Amino acid sequence: MSKDKVKQIHPLTSKQEKFIAELLKGNSASDSYRASYNAKGMKASAIHVEASKLKSNPKIAQRLKQGYKRKEEYAQTSALSLRHLVLEQLQKEALNPLNNESARIRALELIGKTSDVGLFIERIETTTKDRTPEEVATEIETKLEEILATSGQNQ
Repeated sequence: MSKDKVKQIHPLTSKQEKFIAELLKGNSASDSYRASYNAKGMKASAIHVEASKLKSNPKIAQRLKQGYKRKEEYAQTSALSLRHLVLEQLQKEALNPLNNESARIRALELIGKTSDVGLFIERIETTTKDRTPEEVATEIETKLEEILATSGQNQ
């Protein structure tokens, strides 16, 4: 559904539009209210109440939801574009015969470290052995006896 059709179905006032735009910028509801409406002489609590009412308005809530969704989609596509650009440039650096050997190797290393390739990922393996309480108690007793025996020799 196009932006114009949404506006036709859910018309908002210019102040409501400004309120939504301020929220989408990351401002708090109260700050967005102050930027959009004449809040002179209003207590902070009254501004908070009015801003909360506006946010809960079904038309505004729906438009906010759409706005946040668009921001998230843009952020994802932007991040993917930057990732693609970086990998492309690293590939050019790695294959450029005019670069010195260490620069080419470093570019290849960085490409290899990306999650897509995953060549240089350090893995630490840990193994655990489940022991019974009796085994643990026996081990503790043995260690204590060793400690007591060595401390007895030092005296």
